Amino acid sequence: MPLRIIPVIDLIAAQVVRGVAGQRDAYRPIESILAADAKPSTVAAALVALGFGEVYIADLDAIGGAE
Repeated sequence: MPLRIIPVIDLIAAQVVRGVAGQRDAYRPIESILAADAKPSTVAAALVALGFGEVYIADLDAIGGAE
């Protein structure tokens, strides 16, 4: 069976963030050569352009109990 890679988009306050060893206070919007900004739609479009057919979205606000 071939290895399947599914990219993950972590969201906080509707921005894609870079996780830092589970220290959510240190999470900041991503900066990447693949996407012009940290908007989820921009990052998702970049991943689709790279050939990914699916993405896991982690809403860290909801996971942390925010409404």
